[in-house]
Amino acid sequence: MDVIRKTAQRLQRDDDDEAAADDDDLLEAPLESLPVLATSAAQLRTWKADESLRRLHANALAFHAHADWLKAAAEKVDLPSEAAGGAAVHLLRLANLLRTALVQMETPVPPPSPSPSFPHVRTAFEAVRYSAEMSRRLNVFCGFSKRILRRLRKAATCPHRGR
Repeated sequence: MDVIRKTAQRLQRDDDDEAAADDDDLLEAPLESLPVLATSAAQLRTWKADESLRRLHANALAFHAHADWLKAAAEKVDLPSEAAGGAAVHLLRLANLLRTALVQMETPVPPPSPSPSFPHVRTAFEAVRYSAEMSRRLNVFCGFSKRILRRLRKAATCPHRGR
């Protein structure tokens, strides 16, 4: 997750390795097709490993599709796309690890969601705006995923009560 988070941070930088812009309003470009991580404290209390891993798997695949799209869009407008390509590779690796965990838990792996329709990127500025949005949302996904995976590891190593 830390590797994906670092890659996500690189999505916000321009080719001079400086921050793309300080004005969040200027760079805000909502990608409506990105996964929304709406989890309340109450939902975390009723946490179930199989449901959480299925959701993480679906979100990793969705972010992977977005990273592939962003890489192609950046290349089309002559922007560096290494960060988006790196994010896509790491997200696919994460999705495969989550799939393996689900199979080992004998939990059905949900079929991949159909690919969303992505906006058409005509300018480098649009690509930078979408890159900044992707970076922010991917950073949230990484933090949330890390918490879930820590909780799963803790649950797997704790002896069961009542035995």
